[in-house]
Amino acid sequence: MIFRRFFFIVHFLVFFIPFSLFGQQIKHLGAYDGVKSGAVRAFAKDTLGYMWIGTAQGLNRYSGYNFKNYNKYTTHGIEDIISKNGNLFVLGSKGELLQYQYEQDHFKSLLNLKSRNFLCFEQINDNTIIIGLKSGLLIYDFKSKKLSKVLYPKTFFNRQIHVKQNKVYVASTKGINVYDFFEKNNQLVKHNTLLKNIETLDFDFDKQNRIWAGTYQKGLFVIDNEKVNKVPLFDKRIKTTTIRSIVFDKDDKALLALEGLGLLTMNENFKVVNKIKYNPNSLNSLSQKSIYKIFVDNDNIYWLGLREVGIDLIFPRDNAFKNISYVPYKSNSIPNNYIRSIYFEESGKRNKIIQLTGNAKEILNDLNETFDLVFIDADKENYIEYFKLVSERLNNNGIIISDNVLWSGKVLDPSSENDEETNALVHFNKLLNEDKRFETVILPLRDGLSISRLI
Repeated sequence: MIFRRFFFIVHFLVFFIPFSLFGQQIKHLGAYDGVKSGAVRAFAKDTLGYMWIGTAQGLNRYSGYNFKNYNKYTTHGIEDIISKNGNLFVLGSKGELLQYQYEQDHFKSLLNLKSRNFLCFEQINDNTIIIGLKSGLLIYDFKSKKLSKVLYPKTFFNRQIHVKQNKVYVASTKGINVYDFFEKNNQLVKHNTLLKNIETLDFDFDKQNRIWAGTYQKGLFVIDNEKVNKVPLFDKRIKTTTIRSIVFDKDDKALLALEGLGLLTMNENFKVVNKIKYNPNSLNSLSQKSIYKIFVDNDNIYWLGLREVGIDLIFPRDNAFKNISYVPYKSNSIPNNYIRSIYFEESGKRNKIIQLTGNAKEILNDLNETFDLVFIDADKENYIEYFKLVSERLNNNGIIISDNVLWSGKVLDPSSENDEETNALVHFNKLLNEDKRFETVILPLRDGLSISRLI
């Protein structure tokens, strides 16, 4: 993504750059940050880049900078959230189905069935949602507002739903029930059951179309073409492990939330890649032993919903970021940490942007990263030096954009010969013209903008 190889130079340097760490980096979000108390049960990331978080106490939206609470729209805890095809739906535990209205920034109630316990849901197609109940299933057409009767009422604790190739897979106390869905009349017909009589809490599909199932006190099972395999975990002595959540990251590694044991990562061959545990003596460990929900975002960042103390974010090694910030009484430190934060917030991409600030020349000299795009708007006397430093770190066909190159027309005014900033820009424009590594055009709009492409 462009955000990973893009930076600004603005008097001081503001840039975004990943760097390697020895292992993962863990960040905690708790009550102090604005996360409501109670077990974190649900995550979703919407099309604007906001993270939506459902807890036993309500609903929060996280911008990457702060939280906004939406508890007034639901009287009970949140069980599940879906963001798909530009829609955002929220499922409340006491029969509440809500749809977010982006323009009005509020939620519309679609269903309010106080007599039903909602546990999970999934969008089957553009019009249809299937809801898992404490007992049975419901199908709701939110375009026509038609609600089915309770289907398969003798299936209990339907906790997770996946839809794949017109089949609906539902995790329940009696295994994974598989249904055929007929879109013409919104019919659900039972096909078969996998993991019969084994209480399944969560499951997911890998790239080989195998089902990885986490169970209550029975550990991990992998189903390949209906063939069931029990997979040993990192310690064969552990026979009764409960796996509350299981998902795959962008590298197709399985992430398992082991009750009381933390997070386990496995590759496609069932080899343990990593174990991340709670360690009260370490600042870079899980904040709690019990993980209720795992979510992996588009940047391969792991969001772990904890039982009581909020959220842990795990940045894998290639997604970790370095941060340079205000240091009291340090002469070359920036004056404060409030740098364009509000604009990052408004962009809806705040959680993808990391600010690194400091003296531009000092930091550029230490950079080993390469970039696709650089924007220079800094002290004019150092434009040439900035250009030389970043040109050495530019990828093929990379672009350097430089602002203020016409300087209100003063670069053509001989009377400005004693103006240091003007003279600096005159010499900079000459450099752009003579540097054969680049093809450069100047847009004569307002103060002038040069675009230089490495050829």
